[in-house]
Amino acid sequence: MNSNRVTAFVGLLFLSINGLFLTKYADGITPINSYIVGGGYMLVVGLILAAYSKYGNRQTLSLRVEKILLSVMLALFTISALFILHTIDPNQLKVDRWSALHNFFVLMFDGKYPYDAVTHMGQYASPFPVWIALHIPAYLLGNVGYSQILFFVGTVVAIGMLTKNVRVSLLFCFLMMASPAFWYEVAVSSDFMSNMMVAAVAIAYMHTRNIQLYNNPYKVAIAVGVLFSTRLLVAIPLTVFLFADFWQLRANTKRMVTISAVAMGIFVLTFLPFILWDIRHLAFLRHNPFILQTNKMDLWLVIVGVVLAAGASLYAKGLRSINTGIALSLGVMMVIYLIVNSVEDSWNFAVFSNGIDLVYIASALPFAALALAIYAMDKTKKA
Repeated sequence: MNSNRVTAFVGLLFLSINGLFLTKYADGITPINSYIVGGGYMLVVGLILAAYSKYGNRQTLSLRVEKILLSVMLALFTISALFILHTIDPNQLKVDRWSALHNFFVLMFDGKYPYDAVTHMGQYASPFPVWIALHIPAYLLGNVGYSQILFFVGTVVAIGMLTKNVRVSLLFCFLMMASPAFWYEVAVSSDFMSNMMVAAVAIAYMHTRNIQLYNNPYKVAIAVGVLFSTRLLVAIPLTVFLFADFWQLRANTKRMVTISAVAMGIFVLTFLPFILWDIRHLAFLRHNPFILQTNKMDLWLVIVGVVLAAGASLYAKGLRSINTGIALSLGVMMVIYLIVNSVEDSWNFAVFSNGIDLVYIASALPFAALALAIYAMDKTKKA
């Protein structure tokens, strides 16, 4: 399929995710029908993106101006995010990802087994060790929601450094800041999209530094083990990035097994502090983190996602196609999830009554934004 058409699908995915969030969360808040709000967003932002795609490559800005614009946008984001975090009482929210981390730390620093932590909504916490470690600075600063700011700013800066193009980081920053789904994550102090940004940066780093399975298999295996210790959903992005190279090793079964064993070993090693703390407690908890992270979706849906990602991997060569493949794999997987839930129950139940968690659908957003930003940069270079 023509790359421009594929990118158009990514753009439609980007708009649809945000339109869906507005359709759900604008309901009852504005006097305007929420479907009109969501559709209006898709139309207006879609026209802006189409106009930029057609005419944006004719506009040239100096590197200095681009850096100033990026700095201003990041400053505005930081100020806005801090205002939101200090205005909204998280205990009044019906989203408990923030308290899953916060209450985990409360128990851990009090010397109690942290996987017994219960969120403010009465659910058990299930964060993985590396993700826990990455949030310690924000917790010590007084609010785990600060990690949203740190991860976003860090991601934008990292993208500019890795692509060696400020325009890419500027466009990525603009697209994310133009996303209601992203601001929803900030408002509820959720860590989900930040996790996807960390995965995106890690993949971009390995790709741009040519750290691949064929030349640095054990570095890649270590990175996979570490990333899996943030959240299991990173399996989809990693499959898009690595499956094609891993498949090339199929004639060398020993190496395939060794690489897999190293990755699994690193993953298990990250749990060593909690294993040494109380292995029986961790292993036999009915709410241990492995069970809680694997019971969110049906097995068939996970298989569909992995198959989609493996297929996308065969066409993922450059950074743009890698992120395109990840965005479409996650997006199609979650659209299937939405359709199945809508058929089994109803559209209103699936979307408006929390039949599904829309945050899972939004997992594709950072990858879609990065793919679109790189696409725009590529068109500018050709112009």
